[in-house]
Amino acid sequence: MAFKKIVIKTPLYAVYFMCLLTYALLHGSEYDWMEPASIVPSIEDGGSSRSVVRGAAVVIVLVVQLLICIAGSRREALATVVLLGVVLAVYW
Repeated sequence: MAFKKIVIKTPLYAVYFMCLLTYALLHGSEYDWMEPASIVPSIEDGGSSRSVVRGAAVVIVLVVQLLICIAGSRREALATVVLLGVVLAVYW
């Protein structure tokens, strides 16, 4: 029984943390590294693929978090909710 839980939870947590990392790494603009004087205002139109990937990462995290809540304990579910809240609050 314990082996089965480990086999189920390990991929769930791996996907969960990779999506949170993806969300955090794609924060900001792709032009943040440039000097402010060299940025043309029309470079960003707000419809970049970064926002699409970040949105997909959030959707995947929410689905995986639901699966963790079903498969895991109450403490694990609460920990993932708090972690997601912190990441979203910091990188929104």
